[in-house]
Amino acid sequence: RFENLWDELTELHENENQSSKFPLEEDIAIQTKAKRYYYEAHTNHETILSHQPMASRQSINPNETLACPETRSNNKNLPRINLPHFNGQITNWPKFRDAFTSIIHNDALLSKMEKFHYLVSSLVGTASAVISNLPLIE
Repeated sequence: RFENLWDELTELHENENQSSKFPLEEDIAIQTKAKRYYYEAHTNHETILSHQPMASRQSINPNETLACPETRSNNKNLPRINLPHFNGQITNWPKFRDAFTSIIHNDALLSKMEKFHYLVSSLVGTASAVISNLPLIE
């Protein structure tokens, strides 16, 4: 749908026979980033769905929280790292994705269930609403 709207906008501009260049370089860069984020989110969604057998899906309570395991004794003097929050705005996605991946996703000591719970607890607003009905399984 996104691509159809973009093509329609380009065609309308060409029909008007404007002398200015369209799309501008900035427009193309924004379109490219938006496409990349869309396809990345879509791929992640499909991956999650493909790893969840229908028979064992359960509901989750997004208000429930898990304590972060304190297994690294050499970090006792460091301040606690708060998880980033993501509100669904595409411009905030790269920063959230990178922080969440390095803090939670790449932690081999966490189970898939714990990682998913941390993800759910990090989402707010629109992002939280989008996944609120996803079943939780391991």
